Amino acid sequence: MRTVSAVLLAAACFLAPAVQAQLAPEDRQAWPKTDFSKRSVELTEIQFGGPPKDGIPAIDKPRFDSASQARA
Repeated sequence: MRTVSAVLLAAACFLAPAVQAQLAPEDRQAWPKTDFSKRSVELTEIQFGGPPKDGIPAIDKPRFDSASQARA
């Protein structure tokens, strides 16, 4: 059991720099506290796009309609 744990720890230490090498510098700056080694999708499969982080403004004063006023 100790051998398996040691092998897993060594593999994690070996693979962590490889994960960091795949990230663009702007990704590391945008999400500095994110551990990209914990993922279920390969980084090469992710297509970045859309608005930047915090690029969608908040709805500060939403307008509400009643069900009778709503249109389909």
